[in-house]
Amino acid sequence: MTVEKFESWGRFPPVSQTPHHCLWRQNIAQDMSHLADAHGSTLPFGLGRSYGDSCLATTDHVLNMR
Repeated sequence: MTVEKFESWGRFPPVSQTPHHCLWRQNIAQDMSHLADAHGSTLPFGLGRSYGDSCLATTDHVLNMR
């Protein structure tokens, strides 16, 4: 799995996260559940337009919604 640098809109802090891509809207709940089971927790990452670090998961695994 490729690790990418993700940033919020305020560009602080830049954090390396492992993205897991969601290919279909109807699979979001299932994909979130699988990631949480595998890594303890996760967050969906959208366009990174939050000013803080709210889009960055402490487990470094995010569901990439782009």
